[in-house]
Amino acid sequence: MKERVAIFIDGSNLYHSLKKLGLADKLNFKRLIEELLRKRELVNAHYYIAQLDFKTNPKKYWKHQKFINKLKKIPKFKVILCTCNNCKRGRRFCPNN
Repeated sequence: MKERVAIFIDGSNLYHSLKKLGLADKLNFKRLIEELLRKRELVNAHYYIAQLDFKTNPKKYWKHQKFINKLKKIPKFKVILCTCNNCKRGRRFCPNN
């Protein structure tokens, strides 16, 4: 029987770390999941990210939406959206919308 794995990704921290390295737009999430799994079975991958505000920057908002929709097509990959307002209030966990 294969070992089972659940993966939890903090999208904001991952993005900003990759951005510092100049790799923000180069990460292949499907391949990342495969590398993390090795020969284990994926239960689910959870990607936590704040929803961007359309009014602040519509172009960035739509780019982000396209990215989120691409992630949602990966099997067993769940995108969990939270609001930036909750994060700005100092909460450590953003509830699922």
